Amino acid sequence: MPKFTSLQTFLLLFTFVFFSVPVFADSHDRVITVTASANATAAPDMATIRISFIENGPTVKPLSERSLVNLNELLDSLKSIAKRPGSMDSSQISINPQYSYKNDQRNFIGYEVNRKLSFTMTDLSQLSTALKLISDAAVAKLNSIEFGLQDESNVRDRALDSAIKLSKEKAQRLADGYGVELRSLKSAEHQTEAQQSRSVYQERAMLKMADQAPPKQEDLRFRAQVKANFSIK
Repeated sequence: MPKFTSLQTFLLLFTFVFFSVPVFADSHDRVITVTASANATAAPDMATIRISFIENGPTVKPLSERSLVNLNELLDSLKSIAKRPGSMDSSQISINPQYSYKNDQRNFIGYEVNRKLSFTMTDLSQLSTALKLISDAAVAKLNSIEFGLQDESNVRDRALDSAIKLSKEKAQRLADGYGVELRSLKSAEHQTEAQQSRSVYQERAMLKMADQAPPKQEDLRFRAQVKANFSIK
């Protein structure tokens, strides 16, 4: 077996490294990175309504019982309204002591019982009817109406498809502009989010108009964002 001097060993290692460097460098493709975003819209097909029943007085029990009676009366009148299965929630109730303040003194004046009801409508043609029923129940306070979609997947997919198409077009324009050849996709990241997921109405005046015209139902907007890396040659 031949023996190598220290100098010979160094020259062999240097030659190996010298000839290996170009091969290692070529294994890393150059890339073009692009970002693109696109929107898609859809008309809402459901609405979540939130209502409060508030009672004030010196003792809790009669206030709680009265708010429950009022709640059940409204629920009975809303039976004909199409609702999303499992969306009805009347379990939330809060009880808070009330105070008056005078001359830096706090004086107990009673309690506020707030019983809450929420449900999701799946037939927006019945919205005016539902608001009229709530308006007729004088003790009910409308907190909000939140419009949404029963299935967001279609509009999210449309936004993403548009963003992907735009990212490819951008990458090709960059490659053409720099005089390089666009090759394959190396990696991609994406995110889709609601840009305008709800329209909320909190003014009781909207209820007074319920028998004339329903609240405006604005289209819901979703935005998809894509970041893509393409190899070039």
